[in-house]
Amino acid sequence: MLYRRLRDTYRKLWVIPKLHRTYGKSTAANAFSRIYESSLWSPTDGASYDSSASSIGIGAESYVRQVIEFTNS
Repeated sequence: MLYRRLRDTYRKLWVIPKLHRTYGKSTAANAFSRIYESSLWSPTDGASYDSSASSIGIGAESYVRQVIEFTNS
């Protein structure tokens, strides 16, 4: 429970504002192109990314909440 609160606070105070500074003035197409080209979407351990596993559940709900917060800011 504490880890989740700390993680959510970290994302709200650092990750989301940084993303907004980096991609906030870009078009959606340009932002996604930059993210794809720099491999920010894929895991850092070199494993393949299976999006179907993260498309449901608590992780997906948290991600959707963060995307909505980012797009509304």
